[in-house]
Amino acid sequence: GVRRAPKTVRDMNGDGLPFDVMDRPRAERYRGNERYAMISIGDPGQSIPGFPDDPNRLAVVRLTFFDVSTRSSGLRTCGTQEARILLDFFDEMSSKVCLFVIHCEAGISRSWGAALGLSLVAGCGQRYIKGGYPNALVVHSILREHERRTGEAIPMPVVIRPSPYCPE
Repeated sequence: GVRRAPKTVRDMNGDGLPFDVMDRPRAERYRGNERYAMISIGDPGQSIPGFPDDPNRLAVVRLTFFDVSTRSSGLRTCGTQEARILLDFFDEMSSKVCLFVIHCEAGISRSWGAALGLSLVAGCGQRYIKGGYPNALVVHSILREHERRTGEAIPMPVVIRPSPYCPE
C-alpha cells in the first residue's frame, strides 16, 4: 500500500488538538510515540528539567516567568518577548512535529495559557478553555503579538476562570 507521511501540526488545520499539557514531573518522564517539540515553562532562577533522551523530541524551548495573571512590578511576567519566542517556536516546529508538549510546574495555569493562546492562533478554537486554568496574561501576550505580526485580531476568550493557585 501507499505509505502516508505522518500528520504534522501544520496539516491539522484545526482538526486536531496538537497539544499535550502536563506538570514538570510528568514532562521529566515523557517519551513520545510521535515527533514532538516541547515548551518548558518555569520560574526565574529555577533549574532546567532533566528530560530523558528521546529521539522523537525534536526541540525544546525554555521560558521562565512567574505564574501571575497581571503585570506586577518587580516580577518577571509573560510579555512580548515570551510571546515572540512562543510564536517563533510554534511557527518553526509546526511543519516538523505532530505534537507540542507544554509543561509548567503544576501543569495548571501557564502551560494551559500557552496551549490556549497557540490553539487560537492555529485556528483550533477555544477547546483548551475546558482544561486547567489558562493564565490570562499568557493568552493575552500571545494574541497581542500575533495581531502585531499579522494584523489579525483574535478576541480574548471570555470564559477564562481565575486559577485558585495563581495570585492576581
